[in-house]
Amino acid sequence: MNAVAPPVAVPVPTLQHLVGLSMRLRQYGLALVAVAFLAIYSRLVCPFIAGLRLSDLLINLGLVFCVQQILREGLLARFGEPPAWRSLPRQGYLVAIASWVIAGVLAMALHYFRYPDFPVSSHVKLLSGYWIIGGGLLAQWEYVLLENEARKQQMRYVNATQYLERITRRVMEGFVIFTLVPSVAMALTLARYRYEGLVERDVVIETAFLGGFCVVVALGVSLRFGRSLRDDARAVLEGTQRIEKGERDVVLDSSRMDELGAVACGINTMYRELETRKDRLEKQLIEKDAVSGVALAMSSLMPVDTILDLIVENAKVVTKAEASSLLLVDEVTGGLRFHVAKGQAAKELANVIIPLGKGIVGAVAATGSPLLIEDAYADPRFDRSNDERTGFRTRQLITVPMMSKGVTIGVVQAINKAGAELFGPDDLRLLESFAAQAAVSLENARLLDKTKRMADDLRVALENERNLSIEKQKMGAYIPKNVMDDISKNREQKLALGGKTVLATVLFSDIKGFTALSEHMDPQAIVGFLNVYMTAMTEIVEAEGGFVDKFIGDGIMAIFAGGNPAKHASGAVRAGIRMQQRMAQMRKESTRLAGMQMRVGVNTGDVVAGNIGSETRMDYTVIGDNVNVAARLEGKCEPDYVLVSASTWLWVKGEFKSDTQTEIRVKNRNEPILTYLINPAGPLFG
Repeated sequence: MNAVAPPVAVPVPTLQHLVGLSMRLRQYGLALVAVAFLAIYSRLVCPFIAGLRLSDLLINLGLVFCVQQILREGLLARFGEPPAWRSLPRQGYLVAIASWVIAGVLAMALHYFRYPDFPVSSHVKLLSGYWIIGGGLLAQWEYVLLENEARKQQMRYVNATQYLERITRRVMEGFVIFTLVPSVAMALTLARYRYEGLVERDVVIETAFLGGFCVVVALGVSLRFGRSLRDDARAVLEGTQRIEKGERDVVLDSSRMDELGAVACGINTMYRELETRKDRLEKQLIEKDAVSGVALAMSSLMPVDTILDLIVENAKVVTKAEASSLLLVDEVTGGLRFHVAKGQAAKELANVIIPLGKGIVGAVAATGSPLLIEDAYADPRFDRSNDERTGFRTRQLITVPMMSKGVTIGVVQAINKAGAELFGPDDLRLLESFAAQAAVSLENARLLDKTKRMADDLRVALENERNLSIEKQKMGAYIPKNVMDDISKNREQKLALGGKTVLATVLFSDIKGFTALSEHMDPQAIVGFLNVYMTAMTEIVEAEGGFVDKFIGDGIMAIFAGGNPAKHASGAVRAGIRMQQRMAQMRKESTRLAGMQMRVGVNTGDVVAGNIGSETRMDYTVIGDNVNVAARLEGKCEPDYVLVSASTWLWVKGEFKSDTQTEIRVKNRNEPILTYLINPAGPLFG
């Protein structure tokens, strides 16, 4: 029989579905074969039936044939659905036997009523023909046809015991039927010969004894073989059921030297292969779970020591090792320090440091290559001192390096595989995977620690910067903006005394009559007025590109420098004009200030700008002759006007108009200074 992939099972619920038109025609054909045989057989074995006309005999047998087919259809309808433990072909076989048995009884009864003068033996011979030929042989033939039909219709059984029933019972039935039928036929023939006087009584006895003995022996052999086949088939079935339940170490008896033994041997081979594959898959599943568990731990916020402990424990479990450990390179000593140890001697190894290059772990750390040692004491590199210290006996071991950026940072080791097995390449590969995870975890922990330190430093720096910004805002009320900017740009450097010569425009302003006014005002009111006044004037100076260098009582010193001289000279003059205009507005807003006037002097020239003072107390300002000139101009200026020196006018004469041009003498200068007086209340632009 060729082994093919079974198609999808199509359920056949009853015999009516199994026995179709084609099958019925074949059943009718078998019944007609029986009619023909019985017609010939009856005339040969029975002299009384032989005296009948052939047409009468055929009518009798034909009538029985018709009744038998009607009876068969009734039995198929009544017993079409078999019990759960019986197959459909066997149910059809039993129905066939029943139809032949009943048909034989009907034939005998019909023969008796039609021919009452015939002896009883004549009727019994006809009955035996139906039972032996039909119920014995042709029913077996029909059984085979039903089985083939069931296969065509792709029947499948859920209950495997049906196969056991079919094999053992079919074989035993076959032995019994095909042994008894010829014997019974022979006995009937002898009975006829003896009845007709053709043979002597002694011949009949001798033949009956010999035939009976052979039949008994044949039946005994068939029963013994059938029982052996049944027991062996049951053993195979029970073994497959144990395999189906998942039992281990199942071995079927394959001692039979036939196909059943070959089947048992094939099942054993297949089972061993499946067990091997199952063990391999279970091991791979355990390895996958262990690696996945470590990967999940690595992606969590779990401490690195906990992750390393998990890695070493998983390495011990998955490789089935008696002990495992993880050693890290000590940054101080340069040796290998036991960081995690699992097993019997774990506590004794807690503070042990192994020099680089010593022992198996030292060799692996030094070379960066893994080692699988099957006999530790036979390897000259093995260091026995740890075994002597702990009392542990090392037989075999796997040692792999932990690498980070091409540098060995530690070693992972598994010692003594449990049982009689030895470490193999799969264990080495798995331990290398764990070592890689350990190296990544350790490197991630170090990077995280470094990142945290950098974050802390950055947080402190940002806090310092925020505090400095606050201080800068506070100091900005006392220190000119450009000085603050210079300090900020050079915060890493110590401020030094000294300065440099720059071309700048200096503006001085002063309130005339403020002393007399202050004598009639409350001190708080004076401070309030000065704050309003100084704020307004400072805003004008800064708006025109200058900065207030200092406040001198009720006076203001402002500096305009940097870039194009025409630009800062123009900015200083505009600032003086706007300051006079703002003062005029303030006089209108308050009657107390009705008599208050302001003078403004402006001069352009080289000045020395820098830090003036001492190492512990300094002032950023400008000094020089041109600063003094600006101060003298302010003193010589008429109230409510802006007095500009010739050096300033040189840069702005195309932009402003001057009412008068006078010369004034200034202390420490031999030559008089030409000045230009600008009236803020008159036409300003030239």
